[in-house]
Amino acid sequence: MRKTNLLAIFAITFLTSPLQAEARLGEDFGAFLHRFTVAAKSLKPLSQLPGVSTQHFTFEVNVPLEQKKASVGFAAGVTVTVSDGRIVGQSLAVKPGNNVTVGQKLAGIHGFSFAYEAIGKAIPPTRDKAEVEFKAFCNAVDRACMGEEQFLRYPGFRALITIRTDPTSGNILIAATPEMPAMPAIPATPAQPSKPMR
Repeated sequence: MRKTNLLAIFAITFLTSPLQAEARLGEDFGAFLHRFTVAAKSLKPLSQLPGVSTQHFTFEVNVPLEQKKASVGFAAGVTVTVSDGRIVGQSLAVKPGNNVTVGQKLAGIHGFSFAYEAIGKAIPPTRDKAEVEFKAFCNAVDRACMGEEQFLRYPGFRALITIRTDPTSGNILIAATPEMPAMPAIPATPAQPSKPMR
């Protein structure tokens, strides 16, 4: 896929906002469902996996027809993890389809949109900056497809984006999880001098 084609798909992807109804880490799940209901149906509910305190909700991404044609069999799904009514994690699973090269590029496009929406990071307003961040994300997807698991962090956002491939299915997995701040170091107390034994 040539650079111009990739950038054209990138532009079309964000103009059509395929994952506009995506959930955000820390968001109230009820608020997400309300926004999801009134938004364009970019996600199709599939199933709910019950749990004691944590539940997983899966959705199918409604992939544009031109992307399905570009790599037959290309598909994507989102899993949202909820604990105590709040979104505590989510992941995007992408099946590249029969044209693996194109499928990986599409995974970069959808993954970029998914990751930024998940952590609440805005796309840079200028095209140059947006392209730099987009290309960096796609490079991480490419490295993950070569077997190198990737971990992305963005300044000002307490979240971790993990990108890897499933060795069994070949699917590309992109996860967004909150990253807790490091625990403060406990200051050491001076050792008390030992009393002489009698």
